[in-house]
Amino acid sequence: IVETADTLYMTEQCYVCQQFQRSKTNEPLQNHDVPTLPFYKVGADIAEFEGTSYLVVVDYYSRWIEALKLSNKNSNAIVCKLKETFSRYGIPAILVADNMPFNSVEMKNFAKKWNFEIVTSSPHYPKGNGLAEKAVGIFKNMLKKS
Repeated sequence: IVETADTLYMTEQCYVCQQFQRSKTNEPLQNHDVPTLPFYKVGADIAEFEGTSYLVVVDYYSRWIEALKLSNKNSNAIVCKLKETFSRYGIPAILVADNMPFNSVEMKNFAKKWNFEIVTSSPHYPKGNGLAEKAVGIFKNMLKKS
């Protein structure tokens, strides 16, 4: 994303922008190849905000973020929301996600039936799903500002 001098000046002068600005981190995220097609590879994670759970899905190509409110965090609810997302944008070849609940039997059956691969990050290294983690942060920041 290219920022112009006007945009930079405006965000530097904006109180709300400064209040909610993300801290800059020196920790590197795990590298993933950027796909050549939109929605070929997506990341997913669960976000919690003020007692409400959301499924956050991010496209690795365009960085487009979708956030869907969850009734609960079980596999059935997540599969339902993923079906909604896939019906709008197409079925990805790869879904990158944290382990639970994305490595459940129900999720594996869904992936097999809909013909996509689930790549789970290590429970000891959640940064393997760094793009989805970043999308969750952006989504929560937007909710705080609204």
